[in-house]
Amino acid sequence: MSYNIDSDAIASEVPEIALLRANNSDVPLTTSSVITFQDNISNVTHNGISSGMALTAAGLTLGVGHWQLQAFLGTDNDDDLANNVKYLWYKDGVGVGVHGITEMSGYTNTNSADCLISVDEGTVDVELKFVVANVLTSIVLLPGYSPVVIWKVS
Repeated sequence: MSYNIDSDAIASEVPEIALLRANNSDVPLTTSSVITFQDNISNVTHNGISSGMALTAAGLTLGVGHWQLQAFLGTDNDDDLANNVKYLWYKDGVGVGVHGITEMSGYTNTNSADCLISVDEGTVDVELKFVVANVLTSIVLLPGYSPVVIWKVS
């Protein structure tokens, strides 16, 4: 079976990209900890998204477009216990995408939280929240090891 594609009906899109850094100063991290985003750190972050994205006190506001969000959260604890932290993107208060998790044993692994969001009109509020931060010790977020990558196409 073969398919013919109407090349006149397909428009090429060049994605706009932002590289942000996640931040939080709560000790220890809890499920009520608010993750904020930084975009103006010299030689560290980059915001190549021309419009439709605003950083807020509780996350991001996204405008019209198709968005892919990916976050890796680096954490540290003050003991040798295998304390894991699970996190997820929330769109207008509802969890979306695939959760990320840190694996503290040996400080070797983190899986990203990923989601796709399409906004046809208006805006949506997006947060990155801890789903499980059930720890017995002081786990902190390491901003220098917590990149957030955002892609946007119109």
